[in-house]
Amino acid sequence: MVCAMALMAAAATDGRAAASQPGTRGAPAAQSDALPALVARELQGRKGICLDLCCGDGRLAAAIAKSSELVVFALAGNDKACESAREVLDKAGLHGSRPTVAVGSSKQIPLPNGYCNLIVAGQLPPEIDFHEIARVLNPNGVAVVGGADADTGKLRSQAAQAGIADSRTDGTYLVIRGRMPEGSDDWTHIHRGPDNNRVSLDESIRPPFRTQWLASAYGWTLAAEGRILIKPWIMGHSTVKTHRFLVRDGQNGAVLWEHEARDRGVWAADTLMVADRVYTIDARKSIVVLDAGTGKEIATFKVPAGSDAECAGWYSMAFQNNVLYVVGDAKGRKVDPVSRGIPLGTKPWVADRFFALDAEDGRLLWVYKAEPPVNYGSLALGPEAAFFASGSGAIAVDLRTGTQLWRNPDIRVNPGLHPAGVGGAI
Repeated sequence: MVCAMALMAAAATDGRAAASQPGTRGAPAAQSDALPALVARELQGRKGICLDLCCGDGRLAAAIAKSSELVVFALAGNDKACESAREVLDKAGLHGSRPTVAVGSSKQIPLPNGYCNLIVAGQLPPEIDFHEIARVLNPNGVAVVGGADADTGKLRSQAAQAGIADSRTDGTYLVIRGRMPEGSDDWTHIHRGPDNNRVSLDESIRPPFRTQWLASAYGWTLAAEGRILIKPWIMGHSTVKTHRFLVRDGQNGAVLWEHEARDRGVWAADTLMVADRVYTIDARKSIVVLDAGTGKEIATFKVPAGSDAECAGWYSMAFQNNVLYVVGDAKGRKVDPVSRGIPLGTKPWVADRFFALDAEDGRLLWVYKAEPPVNYGSLALGPEAAFFASGSGAIAVDLRTGTQLWRNPDIRVNPGLHPAGVGGAI
């Protein structure tokens, strides 16, 4: 049964037909007698996997399938209940597409850890194992358990005994929000963090190691707060004029949203995913801020016209302490003339502007003019300084003021390499 459910999930959540248009939340969930108002609210913009702990007659599973893009796994207590629920879904023309019913117990849920974006109960199970609910609940998911005859005080006490301390009651329902596993680490930049040190600090990954989900992926990958952003590699000779990236649920692989920029970009470091935000350079002259869960556009950051930060092209950026550090070039040049033997016209590495923006409102904080130009692909941040290294040497810039701290012309680095900031050193 686990294999069948997993295969169905992969088929239903990986197809582009199941993904909404970029930045949309989907149609509002239709209210019905079988769909409680609280559940209907939680359906808004939610994608991935829904688990019905005890489906009863199957009407709640059917209502959720009709009102959302979720794949619904419904558990029935016995064969008779399973057949009854399947008949309801068959009559609605749904069973075997996105909703499916199987015999199972809420005390031993046949799904991987963190798999379920929404957990409900068409009928309150006689016994609930909140350890199992917490195990399969997605870090960005929610469980809504209860109903007309539920004793929410008892449910909350049982949840607390299972180590769930942040549940709340809403009418006759207990609401539990998912959370990231303790010791989790994010990979917010293409080289993990703004310092370019490609070593994860994650302590939550432990054996046994099993396949959670499978999907095609070719490109740069970012990960934050249980979501994964995949940006395809675009080779320098490609005729592609735009770039599209997608965000998947990190626990079950569901495609959450896709985004297409108006420009193909020149370097993978033009996109970051930090906590619940995605920052991406658009048309090489602005930064678009997107909601990491839905793809909805939140803001667009630009610099004031006529300022020293105004550039012909923005190429790369890094995020640290709620500040975006952006590298661009005022002239839009395409080559680094002092690179180690790299032919002119082949590598767009040159940049002469480095500036800081407040990550909340896009306010320009300072501008550094680089002369000679720097290699924008070499940006690495330490705690207090930004570092660049290229064929013309290495420099350090104060992150608070944008003033140059030092320059060493004897350090000459191939532009294809990426230095790392370690403490106050490069």
